[in-house]
Amino acid sequence: MIGRLEFKRAVSSIQPGGGTNLIAGLEPGYQQVLANFRTEYTNRVLFLTDGVGESQGILDMAETYKEMGINVSTIGVGTDFDLELMVEISKRGGGSPESQR
Repeated sequence: MIGRLEFKRAVSSIQPGGGTNLIAGLEPGYQQVLANFRTEYTNRVLFLTDGVGESQGILDMAETYKEMGINVSTIGVGTDFDLELMVEISKRGGGSPESQR
């Protein structure tokens, strides 16, 4: 797990790149939760995105990790994100969707 300061630094270093590879963004979150998995806690990834991206395989990934005990909740921000996809990822991943437009 990382501390608050490390988290702030990581978020501050994010730069726009003109595209969204959703799996490449979500997989590291799952890996962090998996590395720190605790059966006595809720194990959840919060997936924040501002865009529409390549969705191939992401729903299967959400279902697979849900079966392993890791849920995903999605947070879509901005005006361009795919709300239907975020809802479906959350649904299949055992989490809940949120959006801020």
